[in-house]
Amino acid sequence: MPRLLRALLPLLITAVTALPLLARPALPDVVARVDGEPITKADLERTVEVFILSTGKTLAEVPDGDYLSISRTVLKEMVNDRLLLRAAKDIEVSDRDVDARFDEIKRSYADEASFREEMIRSGQTEPFLKDQIRVMLKQERWLAEQVRDKLGVTPAEIELAYKRNQAVFTMPEQARLYHILIQVVPGDTPEQVKEKEKRMEAIAVEVKAGKNFWDLARQYSEDPVTKETGGSIGWIKQQDIDPVLGEAGFKLKEGEVSPVVRSKVGFHLLKCTGRAPAQPMPYDQVKERVATLLRGEKRRLELQKVLAGLQSKAKVEILLKG
Repeated sequence: MPRLLRALLPLLITAVTALPLLARPALPDVVARVDGEPITKADLERTVEVFILSTGKTLAEVPDGDYLSISRTVLKEMVNDRLLLRAAKDIEVSDRDVDARFDEIKRSYADEASFREEMIRSGQTEPFLKDQIRVMLKQERWLAEQVRDKLGVTPAEIELAYKRNQAVFTMPEQARLYHILIQVVPGDTPEQVKEKEKRMEAIAVEVKAGKNFWDLARQYSEDPVTKETGGSIGWIKQQDIDPVLGEAGFKLKEGEVSPVVRSKVGFHLLKCTGRAPAQPMPYDQVKERVATLLRGEKRRLELQKVLAGLQSKAKVEILLKG
């Protein structure tokens, strides 16, 4: 259910009717009013359930205190949604555009059957979802019109953001690693595991005696991906490999070989043949990425202003206390 609900959550704020309600902390029958129009407890409870399901959890897994906190957050979005529905009511959206967005959501599933199964589980129908997609597209387009001329960024802004966020735009330290693997497989007895560890210890003795690491990898390693290349893992960042191997490998200086290391797949010897320190990414290489991030932040701030403007022109009463 999560992908469908995440895709349509903004739409379902005012339209969820299919989900059963479970007992929860008592709420007032009317939790908010927007220009006198009520948002009911039932509206809020159903929408909160949609939100919780979209996170992969069930209502039963959410403590009462968290439920109330989520309810307050969702209610704010429901109020915003009511305001946006009115503001965007005259925006035109074609059937072709609705069908294109519907197909985009459907393509995020493995196949048609998976998509239809999730629709059934969430109690929705294709006409209902398409109606809600139309509403979402109206809102998206209205909001886009409000901020369209306010998202420009200058070269000076881009360069300043690059300098202020240097840690974000830094290439982490890398190491060039090779390994020899003796696999431990599910079902191995403790005696078999011990025997495999002894085999790796014997290989380690050969390495210490001066035998060529890469030749030993080709001879003994049980990693089918790296065996024929002498155990080459390549240039890699520590966070990109198994934590146990990353910790052991990044302790090595160039030319050093690790002690025997146990990972979830077996026993390893690691050899480091190169180190590259962390260094800033060149400005020209990342300036478009910086610009995109800046525009995204400007859009977020401008949308907040738009919503605040809608709220200032409406009479909004929040009746959910706490």
